[in-house]
Parts: sequence; structure tokens; C-alpha cells
Amino acid sequence: MILASDKPKGNKRIEVKLESLAILEELSGNDAFNLSLVPANEFNLQQYTPSRRDYFSICNKCYKQGVGIKIYMKYGQVLTGKTTGVNACQVGVRTSNGNHMQVMFDWVSRITSSDYAE
Repeated sequence: MILASDKPKGNKRIEVKLESLAILEELSGNDAFNLSLVPANEFNLQQYTPSRRDYFSICNKCYKQGVGIKIYMKYGQVLTGKTTGVNACQVGVRTSNGNHMQVMFDWVSRITSSDYAE
């Protein structure tokens, strides 16, 4: 997890490759954080791997219809919110608490509309 501020705080910086990022989220104030590391072998448990085109199509359709989306991350987290926009690699999501995040499709195992019932 990288915590960033709009105020410079010295010269101590770390580099994180884009392939290592699952979500970029705008956080408010002094929230509590849970940090977890997931072994690489747990990311490929699904038999059929949906493509980025599949994810784009679902997100774009939900965006145009004003329907929320539910995103199942490969490491187990489930995110629900309204789509703020989508491109070939990521989708913007605004959660119910008002936080905005960019979710990278490389870390997604499944996306449905938020009203989808199994």
C-alpha cells in the first residue's frame, strides 16, 4: 500500500511497478487500513479467465445504464459502487462512502452488475 499526500514530506520515496497495483483509491482522513499480501499462485484459480474486453463490456454497459457494479478481486475482496468511467485496462468506481478508486483489470476475477443475483 502506498499512502500519498498532496504535501511534500521529504525525499524518501519508493517505486512500485504498475503490474503490482490492484487498486488506486482516494481515501478520506484518518481511516483504519488492513494490509494483506496474497501469494502469486492464488491469482490463477479460475478455469476460464475473462478478458479485459469482457470486463470493459460489462462496465461500459453498466455505466451507460446507470447501474452499479460488483467487482470480485483475485485476492478475495468484493467492491461495490457506481462506475465513473472505463477504459481498456481499468474502471473507475465511486463507493457508497464517497471514495473514488481505479480498479486495474489485471487483478479482477469477475465483474457483474450490482443487481445481479446468483
